[in-house]
Amino acid sequence: MYGNVIVDAIPDGGDNDLESVTMDRIWNEVAVDGRYNATKKSVTDINESTLPQGKVVHVNVTYQRSDGTRAVVTDAQFDRNGQVMAVDPPEDTRSTSRPIPVSLASDPSGTVRTGRLTVEVWE
Repeated sequence: MYGNVIVDAIPDGGDNDLESVTMDRIWNEVAVDGRYNATKKSVTDINESTLPQGKVVHVNVTYQRSDGTRAVVTDAQFDRNGQVMAVDPPEDTRSTSRPIPVSLASDPSGTVRTGRLTVEVWE
């Protein structure tokens, strides 16, 4: 609950560039009860209509471990038709990210951790 309040209180900058709009649409699709929970929703199941047409999109969800390092919860990449694919993003790819609350499948206590949703979009 605390993570939800903090995340909602942090402004996202209000920039309406393609990456930010795509990130907002993805978050609206994958958030369950105000947090990312991989046991209930996977980023690989994002509907192709959520993604910008004709663009390649990479989605990454990480969380902060107790030692301060970041760990990947999940990531997925989609081709220009919204199908899951695997390819390295170009070095000049634009990205955006925002803090999100994350519940881990490996934590049966349901502790909500500080996480980050990152979205990259390119041609």
